[in-house]
Amino acid sequence: MLELDLSTIIFSLINFTLLIFLLYKLLYKRLLTAMNNRQKNISKSFAVAQKAREDAASTKIAMAAQIDETYAQAKEIIENGKRAGEAAKNDIIEQAQKAAQVTLTQAQLAIERQKAQAIADIKAQAAQMIITVSEKMIRESISQEQQKFLVDKYIQEVDGLQ
Repeated sequence: MLELDLSTIIFSLINFTLLIFLLYKLLYKRLLTAMNNRQKNISKSFAVAQKAREDAASTKIAMAAQIDETYAQAKEIIENGKRAGEAAKNDIIEQAQKAAQVTLTQAQLAIERQKAQAIADIKAQAAQMIITVSEKMIRESISQEQQKFLVDKYIQEVDGLQ
């Protein structure tokens, strides 16, 4: 079976204690320093990540505000364009109406001139006809009734021309 010898136990304890002492003296400080450095690096990385997250959040808020401002500016530009277009449309309509009124007025004046000229021509023709009738009456020496009939006839013709 298994025998426990006191000398083996003491030797094992001394070896174990010596191993612990050597590990403590040689490796513990380095291991502790490496673990502390790792902890610091992890803390720094975490802080950097947290700052990046905060920066991203603030950038997101700034971008959202800038997008809202850009949207508002675009909306204002569109509204200004609509107002300018409406004003231009109204100006064009007003100018067209003025031009149409001028054209209408000129046409009415031309019609009045032509009407006056036509009346003057008719009067001249009537006068010429009366002169012609008078000459015929004098030449033919027609009766009073015939003269009246011819004059009435020519007057009706003149009235019909007007």
